[in-house]
Amino acid sequence: MTNSKIYWWLLILFIVNGWRCYCCWKEERTALLQLKANINYTGDGLFSSWMANKTSDCCQWEGIVCSNPSKRVTKLSIDLDIISEDTFSVMNNWYFNASLFIPFKNLKALLLPGLLAGWAQNEVRFEKLRQLEILDLSSNSLNRSIFQSLGQLSSLKSLYLAENNIESGSERLSGLDKLEILDLSYNALNDENVLSVLELNVSRTTLKKLDMRNNRFRSFIPNEEKTALLQLKANINYSTGNDYLSSWGANETSDCCQWEGIVCSNNTRRVVELSIIAKQISQEEQLRNVTDRDDMLRNWLFNASLFIPFKNLKALIIPGHSLAGWVKNEGFEKLRPLRKLERLDLSGNQFNRSIFQSLSQLSSLKSLNLSSNNIASRSEIWFTDNKIGSGSERLSGLDKLEILDLSHNNLEDKNVLSALELNTSRTTLKKLDIRYNRFQSFIPNEELGALRNIEYLLLDGNTLDENFLRSSGVMSSLKVLSVAQCNLNGTLPLQGLCDLKYLEELSLSRNSFIGKLPTCLGNLAFLRVIDLTQNQFTGNIALSPLSSLLSLEYLLIANNNFEVPISFESFANHSKLKFVIADY
Repeated sequence: MTNSKIYWWLLILFIVNGWRCYCCWKEERTALLQLKANINYTGDGLFSSWMANKTSDCCQWEGIVCSNPSKRVTKLSIDLDIISEDTFSVMNNWYFNASLFIPFKNLKALLLPGLLAGWAQNEVRFEKLRQLEILDLSSNSLNRSIFQSLGQLSSLKSLYLAENNIESGSERLSGLDKLEILDLSYNALNDENVLSVLELNVSRTTLKKLDMRNNRFRSFIPNEEKTALLQLKANINYSTGNDYLSSWGANETSDCCQWEGIVCSNNTRRVVELSIIAKQISQEEQLRNVTDRDDMLRNWLFNASLFIPFKNLKALIIPGHSLAGWVKNEGFEKLRPLRKLERLDLSGNQFNRSIFQSLSQLSSLKSLNLSSNNIASRSEIWFTDNKIGSGSERLSGLDKLEILDLSHNNLEDKNVLSALELNTSRTTLKKLDIRYNRFQSFIPNEELGALRNIEYLLLDGNTLDENFLRSSGVMSSLKVLSVAQCNLNGTLPLQGLCDLKYLEELSLSRNSFIGKLPTCLGNLAFLRVIDLTQNQFTGNIALSPLSSLLSLEYLLIANNNFEVPISFESFANHSKLKFVIADY
């Protein structure tokens, strides 16, 4: 039995040793021999180790590295250093044939410096080399047309194309999102800049080393955003001296990311926020120019093309410029290519209602501020300076909108839904400010459920349905509700308002409410601010439900008919209470 075991062990060792003689894969060994034949040079001892006999281990051949576990070829190098000058003159006539490398499925590094005159026609199929990470084609005779083929190597991390015959042209290196090292040195590239040659994914480029020495580039990477900012400054045609946006300098050393109102991404150095606050014009300047502030500012019309270069722009803030409109055919709909734009602040301008249709194209918007615009009804926006009124235009298509400010305009619509198209099945709106318009009502009470995600609702100065507060409970996420000066009267309802269990701030001031406060107000455990001023509420404040709201910080109850005790003893445990306005 013992002899039998020894026999089997010897047999296994023999088989293993036999395999070791043929350790590289047969198809890869055959492919290497075909490659040798294709190079068509046998003198000077080159490739002498690449032998056709079956006992020759191709993993031991010169320039070949195999993976230890799989014995697959992972690196193939034909190094110029081992080739004599006589050999080089012959080798440099070799045309690359990509199909010869397809059998090497695990190939990670292919080094062919100084060997190629070009490649065989219709044989550039780099996409098959899916694991290739290092490619060295330096010191060859390749031209720019190779760029398109190299773009198929999506796994490439290092690419060496130094000392070729690459000149200017339309082709660009693209699709190489994993590239860490790129060597384009000692070519004849005379492009405008590097981006004319290399397409970079600026949001996630992995490039760590770039060598472009001894070319003829006219610049490195263009600062098209800096140029665009200077054009924008020139377009804002104030006639009030040179101090406006003074940090926006044209000198080459000036970093536009440090300019006033500019915020850049730390990673990409691209402009992500652009804030142009209106210049404060002194009375002296107004007198000197024999005009008023609005007339001086109104010379600037919005021109969307000036903002298109800012591809990564997330916030555009241009309040208070008295903008009356835009250059014809250059409205806000032209900003659609800015797919990352989330915040737009146009407050304090002079836009009319026509802007609604234009803004509806910006589907990525999350925050929109149109307050204090006096938006006009239905006139050619680039020629007029009117006021917001009723009209057929509605804000629509803004399904990602979370914050909307339409306050301090003159909207006279029947209700908010006449101005704003809500996707009732999936509205994302969290804050809505329509204070001081002329809406005849808010929205139909049966539609209030569409605002289930809303947290801030500011309705001051509009007319509300008398049953609004009774129906408000369906807006279950509300934290802030302000209905000051909304022509409301009667007693507070026992349901609806008291169901807003997350409510933190409540303003009912300047209405005509009467009677005692309902006891259910004591259920609003998170209420911090309550403003009941200028109504006709009655009752003893010490016995009211407000005395049980330990979360209160601001209590405003003046100009009512409350009985307010001098001692205020019932509020002694209100440790958070900071401010009280009451009549004694």
